[in-house]
Amino acid sequence: MEQYIKKLLFKLRAELAAFFLLIIVVAALGVYNVIPNGVFAVQKDANTQYFINIAAIAVAFVATTAALWLFKLNTEQNIKRYTLEDATKTYHRWSLIRLVLIAIAVITGISAFFLTCDDTGLFIAAVLILITMIFCMPSFQKINEYLENSQKEKN
Repeated sequence: MEQYIKKLLFKLRAELAAFFLLIIVVAALGVYNVIPNGVFAVQKDANTQYFINIAAIAVAFVATTAALWLFKLNTEQNIKRYTLEDATKTYHRWSLIRLVLIAIAVITGISAFFLTCDDTGLFIAAVLILITMIFCMPSFQKINEYLENSQKEKN
């Protein structure tokens, strides 16, 4: 079982590194004005700026909630019917789905920040996403407990 966990941890950490690299790339695109800076920052476009901020915050809230809830729901309810290899694949798949949901929230927030040049509500969204990332970090112990529970429920 330890080799399954080590393989899975390697894959998950590589994907997490790719996630952070994607965040850096999107931020660099904004810094170098590929994402147009301040397009909606003018006073006459205050409504658009407001709706962009609200949308970014809503995406962050929905994505973080869905990422945590979907992962917990799937891993707890379907744990009984998996073999060790299938349980590892399922854990990996749902970790990827969780990471993609969070990546969507991060990219939306960064893009909204550069489009509006207003960080009032986007700071809250960034804090939510960072807190979610703390819970999404894979560890040997978490995966081991999941796989052990999978094997106990199977038998």
